Amino acid sequence: MSFNKNIKNSKNSNLDKLDEMIQDEIRKLKIVRRARILASERLGGYASKWDMYLLWMAILSSALLVISLIVPNEGLIKKVVSGCFSMYTVIIQYYVSTLNYRERALKFHYHHIEINKLKESLQWLSLQGYNFKKKNAKFKVIVEKYNLILQQQENHSEYDFHRAKCKEIRQLDFSMDNIFVNIQPIVIILFILSYLFLGGICNEITI
Repeated sequence: MSFNKNIKNSKNSNLDKLDEMIQDEIRKLKIVRRARILASERLGGYASKWDMYLLWMAILSSALLVISLIVPNEGLIKKVVSGCFSMYTVIIQYYVSTLNYRERALKFHYHHIEINKLKESLQWLSLQGYNFKKKNAKFKVIVEKYNLILQQQENHSEYDFHRAKCKEIRQLDFSMDNIFVNIQPIVIILFILSYLFLGGICNEITI
């Protein structure tokens, strides 16, 4: 009788540990899912900013080209600045196209939906009265699916993870992606000032 009781207690103990593992996995999936959502929003934000800045740069580059064609004696410095800005615009357009911000944001969006389905499966599993063997088998299947999903998708950044994990603490984005996109207005203004002031100072030098 005592032996059977020990076996029953052991099974209950294993089941309790499994339930704890399931709850831990649910908490982890919640954080990862939120990190994926934040990554999608962050990359989408980069894409929107680049679309706006590249439009400004294309308009300005076209305007400088038109001015160089209309003004017969445009200064050499102005032509050099205009040419440099046109080259910079082309290079930046190519660089941004290789980063695929919009496409990556969309993948993160779909990925968080898949993770949410796995989270709901775990929540459903935690409520079922299965025995240890059956419950553990189903748990392992869900974990394997989760690991497979992670292998097939780009990982979120540490910035996204910390924002997801510590909601109450404001995190600052010091990534190169964020810094580079946000300095573009400064670069554009510097080109405009160079064109206006350097061109005015050296206006006597023409080609």
